[in-house]
Amino acid sequence: MSKKMRVAGSAMMQAERAVLRRAAEKALAARRARGETLTYELEGWVVQEHPDGCIERLAPIDWFRDEDSPYPQFMPPAH
Repeated sequence: MSKKMRVAGSAMMQAERAVLRRAAEKALAARRARGETLTYELEGWVVQEHPDGCIERLAPIDWFRDEDSPYPQFMPPAH
């Protein structure tokens, strides 16, 4: 593959990422506007962001499994 083709491909990938980022930002803004609680990963934790902006840590990400619904009870490890 020529250098020119690699550069063009890279520019297209950056443009696609920008489009996806804008779409994600719009979707999150719409969900926040509807007052929905959002659940996501943040700094190694499964968290919920409530409509008032409060972010609640639910469990460390390595404790969370898909079958844990809605989430496991977090208990700090005994020392």
